[in-house]
This record gives sequence, structure tokens and C-alpha cells, in this order.
Amino acid sequence: MITTLKRLGLSEKESKVYLAALELGASAVQKIAQKAKINRATTYVILESLRKKGLATSYEQGKKTFFAAEPPQRLELLLKNLEDEVKEKKTELESIFPELKAIFNIAGNKPIVKFYEGKEGIEASRQDSDSKVKPNSVIYSFNDLDHLYKMFPKLNETDVNQRIKKNVTVKSIYTRNEGKLDNASNKKELREARFVPKNKFPFNSTISILPGKQIRITTYENNYAGVVIEDAAISNALKAVWDLAWESAEKYN
Repeated sequence: MITTLKRLGLSEKESKVYLAALELGASAVQKIAQKAKINRATTYVILESLRKKGLATSYEQGKKTFFAAEPPQRLELLLKNLEDEVKEKKTELESIFPELKAIFNIAGNKPIVKFYEGKEGIEASRQDSDSKVKPNSVIYSFNDLDHLYKMFPKLNETDVNQRIKKNVTVKSIYTRNEGKLDNASNKKELREARFVPKNKFPFNSTISILPGKQIRITTYENNYAGVVIEDAAISNALKAVWDLAWESAEKYN
């Protein structure tokens, strides 16, 4: 109950004092303090705080002051206060949105870089970046197929189905220990590929140049790791390198 009351906005000591007062009924501060296991002076301060929140009342009887907890139904006031507080914060946030957007636009000239670790992280990065690829576009990539399909054995099947739905073409420069694949290029699967020998070009990673200024790099050595970069200048430069490699790869195909 203390945990729940804390989530409603009461402190731990307020929760203990409220529960003690609720169980005892109208009582003097000393008795409530003993029940809550909090010193008398602190209990008095907390009871005053609860009274201001509408969760406790006090009255005089003779020369003594007695305190009593209000019925549990009053706790709904805490929820209402939380709701009002959230609304107020939302209004405050909306008031500074224009300034935040202006700051974001200033920083928009800088590359956005996101790092991912582990197989799950790389898979999450793939799903995130692939979801942003617009229909009728082209993905350009360098692929080490041995490592890629070892890590994602069903990737080709799922990747092809998703791309066909969006009419997204992939143009790939790939390497493979066993040499060229017979079906590397496939018009029905919207894929054009060129092989390069691994003994001459021993890259162990995947680099994808995606629409929307995105570059996704995955390395398979040691711990799996990946990075996604969003920047027009870097994307254009890497695309120029890919174009050069694509022309050079023709002699191996």
C-alpha cells in the first residue's frame, strides 16, 4: 500500500502516517507517531501536510489536538491533482515547442549518428531504418554474404517480401567464400548484384546506402556492432564510391 500511495504522490513518511491514522482513528500525535514509527515532531509536520492535501482533519478536545485520517475515497483527490499537474506540464511544454524546434533546426546541419550493439540491436536498427525507406526507391549496398546469412539465415526471404510490397530495388556488390551465386541478380525479386572475389576484397561487413540520406554499417567481427548515419554529404560521398565499385565489379561478372 505504501508503494501505491507513493505512486499517487505521497512521500513514504506521509504514506506511513496516513495508514497509521487510518487504522487508529482519531488519535493524538504521539500515538500516531508510535504506530507509524516516526518521531513525534516529524509526524506533526506530516499530519499538517496531509491536512492541506485533504487527507486528514484535526480538532481540539480539551487541551489536546486530535488528528484523524479522511476516508480512502479522498485519495481520488491525489489522482485529480496528478491529472491537473500533467495538463499544466503539457501546456508548458507546448509553449516552448517553437523554441525547441528552432534549436533542433540549427543542429540539423550536423550528422545524426546512432550506435547499436549485439544481434538484437542490429536487427532493431535494420527494422527501424528499413521502415523509413519510401516506396519505389533504390538501396545500394556492399555485402559479405557469408557473415550476413550466418547472422540472419531467413533474411533473404523476409527482406524480399517487404521490398516487393514497397517496390524497392536493391543493387548489391557482394563477396562470398564459395564464389558467385547463380541467382544473385533476380528481376522478380527486384535485385541486381555483382560479385567481387573475397581474396581481393576481404571486407567483413555490410554497408547500405538508403534513401533519405541514411547509411547503415554493420560489422560482424568480434562483437556484433552497427551504426546508422544520417547526413546528405556523407551519403552522397559513399554513393560515389559505390558507383565506382559497381563499374569496377563488372569485369568479375
